[in-house]
Amino acid sequence: MSQIIRSEIKKEVRKIDSKICSIRKSISNELVVISFAVSDETTDIATGTENLTMRMPHGMTLTEVRASVSTAPVGSPIILDVNQNGVSIFTTNLLSIDDGEKTSATSAITANITTALLTNDAEIKVDIDQVGSTTAGTGLKIYLIGTII
Repeated sequence: MSQIIRSEIKKEVRKIDSKICSIRKSISNELVVISFAVSDETTDIATGTENLTMRMPHGMTLTEVRASVSTAPVGSPIILDVNQNGVSIFTTNLLSIDDGEKTSATSAITANITTALLTNDAEIKVDIDQVGSTTAGTGLKIYLIGTII
């Protein structure tokens, strides 16, 4: 093979490598959402640990964690904890859905994320610490929002 052809091939390979790097940067800056159901849509949720266990499909830097329900809690808020490898990702303020609301986005108390780095294949468990006292709530879902690392 001639030097000219080798040189041209190397130039094309560099162009492709550059495009791949650009695509990786683009993907790593995109917000992604991992959502999962913690309960079915009709059964009252109940307090307990490890109500859901899943594994992270990739590493992620969290920017927000949300929860929603199909039936709002009545009498008291729903309070949730999310654990990575057995340790809460929150400190003082856990994730909550206020009395009469269907989403944590409107909660009076914002969840305080202290462990924003979720590692690839980490074990994620959801604990339900409190449910509505008159109506527990149904159809609980969790949303992990952040960027892929």
